[in-house]
Amino acid sequence: MKKITILFLLSVLIGGLSGFAQIPTNGLIGKWSFTGNANDESGNNYNGTVTGATLTTDRFGNSNSAYSFNGTSNFISVTGLNCTNDWSISFWYLSNSTNAFDMQYLFGNGVGTNYGRGIGISGGGNAQITGKKLISYDGNAITGNWAMGPSYTNAIWYHVVVVDSANYHRVYFDNVMYPKVLLNNIDLTNLTIGKRSDNVWFFNGKIDDIRTYDRVLTPTEVTALYNEGICFTSITVTDTLIINANLTGYYPITYQNTIKIYPNPTNDHITIDFGSNYSTLNGYTLKITNSLSQIVYTTPITQLQTIVDLSTWTGNGIYFVHLIDAQSNTIDIRKIVLQ
Repeated sequence: MKKITILFLLSVLIGGLSGFAQIPTNGLIGKWSFTGNANDESGNNYNGTVTGATLTTDRFGNSNSAYSFNGTSNFISVTGLNCTNDWSISFWYLSNSTNAFDMQYLFGNGVGTNYGRGIGISGGGNAQITGKKLISYDGNAITGNWAMGPSYTNAIWYHVVVVDSANYHRVYFDNVMYPKVLLNNIDLTNLTIGKRSDNVWFFNGKIDDIRTYDRVLTPTEVTALYNEGICFTSITVTDTLIINANLTGYYPITYQNTIKIYPNPTNDHITIDFGSNYSTLNGYTLKITNSLSQIVYTTPITQLQTIVDLSTWTGNGIYFVHLIDAQSNTIDIRKIVLQ
């Protein structure tokens, strides 16, 4: 029997209100959202130089909002960061590697004889590293040390935060802390995204939403980055997903329309109630995609109610609900999970 667990309560306040967690900006050195280009959005002008990597969909299905790397020659370089003491880096990645032996770097920062330093992933076939793992390496091709982290699966987005100081070396993987993954002589001077600094071990997959800081992020800040763009409210299958649309007043807060999404008693469908004033959403579209950005359902908002057959979806997993306005702007995106 299929069961839907709604992970995130959608509260779309088109008037500009937001329930998002506060994203840390203190100590921000560089920010690359990869929305259309590799420019630094922090204001510090650490713009990335793109070599071969191409724009692609991000974890929410937005076009031209992440970079894809081909595993053989693509990378992005950023110079001049010079974070050699306390530093942190946050990013998302999705691996497409099919080579079991592959070592692939998500970012490299080695220079001189220590050109091998960086953070990457293993393909599972290396004699030193068993399974697909997040790794760090601190030397060159001849001498150096490996540190192994958590396992990963291809075609799934993962969030990684690396934090480092003289006495503090941590990696957070999907908001879970691993204390022994980062080796203590890796720094953040120059940033090479998608390969090792000496032009080997190229990454095959997607990378997105990179931020660098000149300080150690706290666990609370890591959680905020992990939950960026979502309003985290756990509710049960019996609850209703509510979208309040078109803010009309503040005291009290009122809306032109309310959209409700809820399971059928059969647990084989979801019912989408677009609200009695659905005509106020003329030109709007509701779209649902899976974790591979494939569209499993889309409909213009032109009727009071519709029922969606879940058997046509692509199986259990995470799905994303997109509310899109008449100008094709994505107003909001939230997750649902089919179990």
